[in-house]
Amino acid sequence: MELLIIHLLNVVIIWAILGLSLNILQGTAGLYNLGHAAFFALGAYGSALLSKAGVPWIVCLIGAAVLPTALAALYGLPTLRLKADYFATVTMGIGEITRNVLNNWQEATGGPNGVIRIPNISLFGLEVKRGPGTLIFGLALLLLILWGLERWRRSGFGQVLKAGREDEDAARALGKDIYRSRLWCFMISAAVAGIAGSLFAHYYGYVSPGDFEIWVTFNMTLIVMIGGAGNFLATLPVAFIFVLLRDGMRFLPLPPTAQGPLQQFLYGALLILITLRFPHGLMREKPSIMAPKAVAEPAPVAPDPEIGPAP
Repeated sequence: MELLIIHLLNVVIIWAILGLSLNILQGTAGLYNLGHAAFFALGAYGSALLSKAGVPWIVCLIGAAVLPTALAALYGLPTLRLKADYFATVTMGIGEITRNVLNNWQEATGGPNGVIRIPNISLFGLEVKRGPGTLIFGLALLLLILWGLERWRRSGFGQVLKAGREDEDAARALGKDIYRSRLWCFMISAAVAGIAGSLFAHYYGYVSPGDFEIWVTFNMTLIVMIGGAGNFLATLPVAFIFVLLRDGMRFLPLPPTAQGPLQQFLYGALLILITLRFPHGLMREKPSIMAPKAVAEPAPVAPDPEIGPAP
């Protein structure tokens, strides 16, 4: 039982970092990325292949962040000038193209068989065992990412992104470079997803193209929408609930053929319920700029009897 709890907490950390990575783009910039699993996959494969080549894990982690960042820059330069709905459509293609490349490039990625026997995380010559070790290390990394993102969200750069999200034309009229800000946001979002991919690869010790299908992006979107787009702290408890719903069904007295459809039904019903009842999520983003208070109109001044009423 203890090992099961530790395993579930490790999975929660990975999904929490994934939720944060998507919330950067969807919550702060207001852009929907339907191919976000591509960055997750590139981070996982990049870290796995570098590690199997004998590269130290800290370098693998940097590579897992740099590779998705480069891909985001490559795709973001031409696509971020599109409107939000067209951008979402294009990103769906990015996810499928990346997965098909991983599935067919057998010489580098192993094709459908994936990459096996991925080494454990090692830091300064010390190997981090899967289980309690990865839990402590992953939790520290999650808190560090959360701290950095909260500071970034409150910075001037984050305020520019929010301004573009609320009224792009008004932000441009004020001289804000929305395109450049969104490009950097897209790249940061990809880098955080790549870090989650590195943790995923080294925790499970195996990756394959089937781990990065479009349902992975759907689950990330579900976490962000339930918690509240733009609220990074809300991602943590929602990721915990999501993992319990997903993995907890394995222990229900149901045939295996019924668990998958029931899981998808519950996810869809939950998304519809949240959209209808809580369109901003259960814990919506708190406004960072206070709305101006209404100023009471001054009381009318009585006319001076010596001067008489105003003409």
